[in-house]
Amino acid sequence: MKKRLVLCAGIALTLAASSGEAAGLTGTVSGTIHDGDGAPVVGATVVVDAVRGVAVSYTSKTKKDGTFVQITSSTSGPWRVTASKEGYRTWQIPEPVLVQLGGPATALPAVTLWKNDDPRAPALLSPEAMKQLEAERKEFAALAAEYDVAVVQLEAADAARQAGDEALASQKLDGAAAVLAALIEKHPSVAMLRLTLGLVYEKKQQWDAAATAYLKAAELKPDDVEAYRRAAAMFFNLKQLQRVAEVCESGLKASPSDARLLSLFALARFNEGNYAAALTLFEKVKQADAADAEAYYYLGVIAVAQNRVPDSLALLQKYVSMNPANARNLKSAQDMLLALKKK
Repeated sequence: MKKRLVLCAGIALTLAASSGEAAGLTGTVSGTIHDGDGAPVVGATVVVDAVRGVAVSYTSKTKKDGTFVQITSSTSGPWRVTASKEGYRTWQIPEPVLVQLGGPATALPAVTLWKNDDPRAPALLSPEAMKQLEAERKEFAALAAEYDVAVVQLEAADAARQAGDEALASQKLDGAAAVLAALIEKHPSVAMLRLTLGLVYEKKQQWDAAATAYLKAAELKPDDVEAYRRAAAMFFNLKQLQRVAEVCESGLKASPSDARLLSLFALARFNEGNYAAALTLFEKVKQADAADAEAYYYLGVIAVAQNRVPDSLALLQKYVSMNPANARNLKSAQDMLLALKKK
């Protein structure tokens, strides 16, 4: 492994939707790579290789817009992600990543590949920092076998739930929680353990406990945007909108253009009735992710509330044209469009 890390993009960690071995599902990792000027890096090599079990590696290239999508085999991981291109410093994710099987892509935070001769590039890690990084990786390797037990329990819980056996699913989740709690006692500084424990609590619908675990993961790794995303989502479940906003604000310091955090922040302000703040945030969501249909829906709703009929028509028509997955919002948008056209 090359020792020229230039950007610490926190782990993107999501739970397997079901057991890959049982359901034959695959997972997907996606991301975007830019250079120091913010321009997309075309043709960068992205390697996703397995950390545990059989040695498996997948390779893809970034497209014209700097994006990549890599499909992995039927296991949740962990996987290591590396990006490289001739003339650029190699980047590697600091900790392995889990992927969601049979679900949406696990989106990594934006990655910057710095040109070798770019004077603006962050300084290379010091020998002391390198030793610390290597020690962290050795620590993860030491606990990988025990951690694997928890991952298998999680996958078994999802398989049981998919089969309708809630009692077995609960038993497997409890087993995973026990393994993770023991590991955390021995390795209290490994953020991935806290994230995975949060996922267990989330699956058990214990939102408070999940939020606490995610916030601890964010405390251990302040640049880990996924921990903030998940903590904010838990507070949303708890209807603690101000806590949602606070967590999103903290996470956006690590990743200012993260569409998921911006969306959660915007939804919190929208549900508070603060349409001015929500409008600004949903506009930022559009800029961060033009494919986010829900941003157009809520901007359309705000336009209706503000009696901006032409804007509401354009926004809601755009939303409907994007074939959104949210059936309830789609029906609402269609009803509003019918009412607006009668005016």
